[in-house]
Amino acid sequence: MKKFLCVGEPYESNGEKKMRWNRIGEIFTSKAGKDYAKLYQMPGVLISIFEETKKEAPKTDEFGADMETPF
Repeated sequence: MKKFLCVGEPYESNGEKKMRWNRIGEIFTSKAGKDYAKLYQMPGVLISIFEETKKEAPKTDEFGADMETPF
């Protein structure tokens, strides 16, 4: 299933408020499993998509000193 990047544009028709969705690109997954975005207005450019990863805080002793720093 394709995933599209869209920009909403509100408009009014017969007094009713509606939203028109304009496609500006798409998201796809490569054979290697990596996600990319392709913008229609920027041919030849692929934007890599990364998930946020949490970094662990360095281990400290009771005084706040970094325990992994050699002296």
